[in-house]
Amino acid sequence: MNENAVVLEIFINVEYGYKISEVAREVQSVVKKEIETMTDMQVAAVNVHVLNIIQEKEKDKDKDKEIIETEIIE
Repeated sequence: MNENAVVLEIFINVEYGYKISEVAREVQSVVKKEIETMTDMQVAAVNVHVLNIIQEKEKDKDKDKEIIETEIIE
């Protein structure tokens, strides 16, 4: 392997309703392209790990949490 080659580990959450395989492939493609474009490194692999499937209710809870945290900080 090239000494400038890297293996990336990416951890994501996927919103319910999206095809996990398509999302993972798109993440791999975009990350590989951007890293190789912005650096002199060659990307040997982009390993995408799906941690959670986010359902609408969970998404709304996260939005509420962000609003509460924003209000407290301000």
